[in-house]
Amino acid sequence: MTISTIFSELAESLRPLGTSFDFDLAPAASAEEIAGCEAALGMSLPPSYVSFLQEHNGADFGIDYKVDGLSPDVQLLGTDAIVDKQRRFAAYLADVDRRGETTQNSASTRFWSGLIMFATTGSSDCVFDAEQATGTEYAVLDFDDTDLAPTRDRVIAPSFTEWLERVVQSCRTDQNPVYWL
Repeated sequence: MTISTIFSELAESLRPLGTSFDFDLAPAASAEEIAGCEAALGMSLPPSYVSFLQEHNGADFGIDYKVDGLSPDVQLLGTDAIVDKQRRFAAYLADVDRRGETTQNSASTRFWSGLIMFATTGSSDCVFDAEQATGTEYAVLDFDDTDLAPTRDRVIAPSFTEWLERVVQSCRTDQNPVYWL
């Protein structure tokens, strides 16, 4: 299933809920942008996310209602945003380590190895974990930057495509769709 097909099914699934669903799909990333992102990360992106980037170099989508006071908007990061998010988080980790605040349940540049942030709701993030790969696909994890230690245990999908398909299923079956499954 292509990414565009998944997004189309997602929009179709939400229509019966009577919600206003917005997509802001960026134009495709070039091969150079994808290669530059991977070079800056020092690792490959999973093929399913590369397929997404080849169609859309980032996306914002959301539903016009609030859950617990928060709008459930999702931003799928494009190549530049992935690199920027990784750099900002690496700087944060280095600062925490420099201040000596690192504990077994807090930030550590060592812990961050192999994780790639790719999606955010503003209050939560999803990351790929290259250390939990099935073939060339990376597991999708729920990321909590306040308690990093158990993050690698929070696998929510075996791949990006599976995660998106679960989002579509959640939208089909739930009144309040869940993006972080």
